[in-house]
Amino acid sequence: MKRWLLGAILGVLSTVTFAAQSSPEGAKALIEQTSTEILASLDANKAKYQNNPAAFQQFIEQEISPHLAFNRMAEIALGRHLQEVRAAGKFDAFSQTFRKLLIRVYSKGWSGYTQAKIKVLGMPVVDKYNRAKVRVQVTDNTGKVSNMEFALWYDNGQWKIYDATFENVSLITGYRNTFDTELQRGGIDALINKMQSMN
Repeated sequence: MKRWLLGAILGVLSTVTFAAQSSPEGAKALIEQTSTEILASLDANKAKYQNNPAAFQQFIEQEISPHLAFNRMAEIALGRHLQEVRAAGKFDAFSQTFRKLLIRVYSKGWSGYTQAKIKVLGMPVVDKYNRAKVRVQVTDNTGKVSNMEFALWYDNGQWKIYDATFENVSLITGYRNTFDTELQRGGIDALINKMQSMN
């Protein structure tokens, strides 16, 4: 459930191209300006997406891809196995399969998740590597408030998201722990096959 919510909120950040400056204002504005648009789309198309989940998944696919650092997410998720996966020539296959898994999780995360509100807390700090963390509060349609933090990276003129934390639980770190077990048990081919079966 936490992964689904993380995916849902990540989708909020990805509705338009946002070529912002490498500044805290740019990182904050990315979240503030795009959240309204995707939440409006969810409310306007609730029946459509409920009757045809594939339509919403396609919407997420089209809108989210330019704004997520998928390869960076894949690197973090592989953790200590990254070099061996690269040496085996399997990184691209893993990254592409992981990308599909994330898109599926994002889409499922939004199922029934309408009328949500997001509030950015304070101004993020950009470090020397052009990374920033943006803290937000998410209020669902029942009034429940959750705390989240997004890790963003300024790359090629855009802020891109490479992780999200929900109530101190990291989305990508969670996958890394799961993948570590799977890689030790069956290797990269088995992991890719398992992810493909989930997609």
